[in-house]
Amino acid sequence: MMKKLAFALIPAAMVALPAAAQAAPQGARAEVQLGWDQFKTGDDVESVKSDGISYGLGAGYDFAVAPTVSLGIDAEIADSSVEESESGMIGNTAYDASIDLGRDLYAGLRASFGIADNANVYLKGGITNVKADYRITYDDGASVITEQFSDDETGYRLGAGLQFGLASNAYAGGEYRYSNYDEGLDRHQVMATVGVRF
Repeated sequence: MMKKLAFALIPAAMVALPAAAQAAPQGARAEVQLGWDQFKTGDDVESVKSDGISYGLGAGYDFAVAPTVSLGIDAEIADSSVEESESGMIGNTAYDASIDLGRDLYAGLRASFGIADNANVYLKGGITNVKADYRITYDDGASVITEQFSDDETGYRLGAGLQFGLASNAYAGGEYRYSNYDEGLDRHQVMATVGVRF
């Protein structure tokens, strides 16, 4: 529901704002990000979902290529409170397994479109890499064995967002993004952003 609402806001804003004062964003920017994070493992038939909070920092640079269009580069680093766990039986052995998401890195490109003097919408896409900490405990009644390891999962990220200018060079906005990683892992995020342009 949240991701559908995020996408619905973008065309609505483009209609509601006047076309007379459109301007493409340009220059360097830096921002803080905070929002809803949902991580899923498995497939459409059988999957496990977990929700949490994502928080991080982003930076980039936009180059105006037309009066209402700019192309930019993005870099982000973030963390998350999301953790998934599952318990079950393998034969006569009980197991508890968990995945804890950690550091997330992103680098990509964006295309921004001015819809008013202080507002723009954008599309983004790039490469993302998340650190996942795994923990598995086996208990067969006679002994308990615990395995722990970390792995970097790499994939792609696609997103869309809306930004409004505030006082001075500050801005605020919202963004929906979808990330797909190796091993059948994916995530949905709806983020609020507050930043400044230089």
